[in-house]
Amino acid sequence: MNQGFQVVLMKDALYHNTMTSLPELAKKQFVGITNFKKTGFGVTGRSTHDLLYEFLILGSKGMITGLLIDRDCSWMLYPLFVLTRVVAYGAASLNEAL
Repeated sequence: MNQGFQVVLMKDALYHNTMTSLPELAKKQFVGITNFKKTGFGVTGRSTHDLLYEFLILGSKGMITGLLIDRDCSWMLYPLFVLTRVVAYGAASLNEAL
């Protein structure tokens, strides 16, 4: 029964799914940064500057808009999301330095 789906096999350990808990989010961040350290950010087609701009500037603007205009309180979790990424990237960088 062919439903029009294709299976794609990649050596990249980064995976995309919907996380339902903070531990799942953290696990994905640590898996992702471990892979980025091996392959570099070039795999995303974006520079480090682009990634920082996306997470800090655009994300903050989205959070402000979401909270003040859309009245979506789920945006209050965005700083926790960014903190999780910072911890993952920081831990990977420390491991690399040591």
